[in-house]
Amino acid sequence: MNSSKEINIICPVSESRVDENISRIVAFITIGVTGYSLVFNLAWPMCLLAIDFALRAFTSGHWSVIKWLSKAAVFILNLDAKPVDAAPKKFAAVLGTVLTLSIAFLTLYQWTLYAFVASTILIACAFIEGAFAFCLGCAVFTSVVKPILLLRKIT
Repeated sequence: MNSSKEINIICPVSESRVDENISRIVAFITIGVTGYSLVFNLAWPMCLLAIDFALRAFTSGHWSVIKWLSKAAVFILNLDAKPVDAAPKKFAAVLGTVLTLSIAFLTLYQWTLYAFVASTILIACAFIEGAFAFCLGCAVFTSVVKPILLLRKIT
């Protein structure tokens, strides 16, 4: 039984599946690229990361270099596939695209504090996904997108 304080997280659902191991390795690569960009105050790594996020968000991800590297790591490490719903990962990739473009823009215009905050948010989200297999995209979907969709249905 749910208490009134407990939140039921609802994710977008699809019939497509992805390997959770690949998603987790993608998250750790994201941490590395974002950290590199942050330490050296560079916008171009975030632009490349944004392109890769967009490829995974808006296409099959076939041309995503980070996805390809992650698949290779899963193969080399001989990890068993852990199929999970692809829709939350696509939604998280959309959020990642927006966040990485924002970081690139903030870095380019030397808004260092804001770039640091946005980078920290991205690193935290990627760490939670990579270390604990918990997708914050689902929490954002439940808290932000779902109420908007419900309001659209009502009106």
